[in-house]
Amino acid sequence: MLDLPETVAGVPYSNPDYTYYAGLAKNARSDRLYGATLHLEPASGSTLELTSYRENKSGHGVSPDSYANSLIYYTEQAEAGLAVTAPRGVQYGYSGLTGHRQGAVLSASQEIGDHRIDAGAWIESDRYHRTQYRLNLEDGAPDGAVLADEVVYYRRNYRSHRDTLQYWLRDRWTPGQGRLTIEAGIKGLDMRYGLTGYRDFDDYAHADGSPGWGPQSGKAHWSDGFLPSLGALYRLDGERTQVFASYAQNMAMPKGMDTIASTAFASTSAFAPIPKAERAQNFEVGIRTKQPCFYAVATLYHTYFSNLISALSVTAPGDASEVETYYVNVGAVEAHGAEASATVKPAFLGDKAYFTGTLTYSDATFLDDLPATTVSAATAIRGKRLPDSARWIVSGSATVEPTRWSLLGVSARYTGKRFADYANTQSVGGQLVVDAYAELGHPAGSARSRTCACASTSTMCSTAMRCPSSIPPCPERPPIGRCLRARCN
Repeated sequence: MLDLPETVAGVPYSNPDYTYYAGLAKNARSDRLYGATLHLEPASGSTLELTSYRENKSGHGVSPDSYANSLIYYTEQAEAGLAVTAPRGVQYGYSGLTGHRQGAVLSASQEIGDHRIDAGAWIESDRYHRTQYRLNLEDGAPDGAVLADEVVYYRRNYRSHRDTLQYWLRDRWTPGQGRLTIEAGIKGLDMRYGLTGYRDFDDYAHADGSPGWGPQSGKAHWSDGFLPSLGALYRLDGERTQVFASYAQNMAMPKGMDTIASTAFASTSAFAPIPKAERAQNFEVGIRTKQPCFYAVATLYHTYFSNLISALSVTAPGDASEVETYYVNVGAVEAHGAEASATVKPAFLGDKAYFTGTLTYSDATFLDDLPATTVSAATAIRGKRLPDSARWIVSGSATVEPTRWSLLGVSARYTGKRFADYANTQSVGGQLVVDAYAELGHPAGSARSRTCACASTSTMCSTAMRCPSSIPPCPERPPIGRCLRARCN
């Protein structure tokens, strides 16, 4: 390890460049999912099914913290009377999580004449525990042993829960068991969220060294008992070619609720305002066909999305001089477009080659400006495109198996121009990525060893360049990666 000059006299590892030590950048996660399903057919035309599951999750991450940064929070919490230890140099930044998620899905169906009635319910409980604090390392050295009994400062220690109940009823009607099927249904959704514990720094101590708010508890509830859906399907030639259309309403818990609820203000112990649930209305019409050597689907869609959530800076509740950033509802988004995909396996090639292709067009725009806040004027984004939303995405692939022991393939994906910000002032040019690969190995059932080899290469091109149509790298741009790997089946 390099010896860097001290930035604080008498503290050998006070130089912030020691935080680049790779040994203090760790992430570990362990998840186990268990499930069981019971399927019954108590009578002709009826089914009953119950699925239960449980997921256990745990993990932790480590990132280094500099002496100067740790000293700030140590001083605040020490003055507030917390049992913390002065930093020695570089600190061991620990973030841990544990929790479990469990639930069950119960569904039943019954055929009554030309109708098939489905009903069911889904219930889930999700529990999550997050901790975050900084520990000293022996001698303050980046490669020193962790001193588990020397907490330099605390940041978070909270438990959150999500309880979800969804229920539905649906009728599929095929008049005379003919070509037309009409589907109508409703679903209800009830979602509850809660957080208890230390949300962030100001629950432990304030910047002036006074005691923080202490552990806090907050909760939120979203519910809608009527989310309708309607659809129709018409079979043009038996089951091979179908025309379909659908409409559905959906609702979801605001994304990032732990981030929203774990905001702690310096001026008040209140929780950040809880956003409304995000909602969507989806319309779709399309056609699909499945032939012996050909499958394709094409759709047109329109989506209206309301209660979009975004981060805004506003004055903190109870203190107009304090500026905080948290997530709020900012308006609506409208999107329309088309999608088409096809897979072809030509019979005249003797089942030795197949080709796929997809084409997507999407125009997603904001319907409202970002609202004015107490610290900034409204931002004009109405009519602007969503960030990172390309209008055109095209992809295709070709795979050839000339023999039982060889395979050749090439695929390409083009993503069109897109913007990186709400105001559409920063753009990212179109991009083409091409992959090619080859696999060689002994035929299945061969008495010889199953040693296989595969070589692959990828090329990434910007549309600002003249990209070649073949596999070699783009001019002035090397391949993003090459590999030679072995694979055995």
